[in-house]
Amino acid sequence: FKPMLLTIITFLIVLSVLVFVHELGHFLAARRFGAAADEFGLGFPPRLFGFYKSTSGKWKWKWGRGEVHDAADTVYS
Repeated sequence: FKPMLLTIITFLIVLSVLVFVHELGHFLAARRFGAAADEFGLGFPPRLFGFYKSTSGKWKWKWGRGEVHDAADTVYS
């Protein structure tokens, strides 16, 4: 039972890293070509938490779902 559990956990970690790198590639390519990215997130909606730079230049946390109205750029969640 323990080797199977370790295999499942390892698979989920490797898959998470692959998905992150894949999505980061999309994000960086969009930025390079001038496309706006409102949010860069991992996981399924709704957002649990995120952070962003506000229009005043301060970094802020956003907990839970809902619109972010004072984001200067991308919300990372």
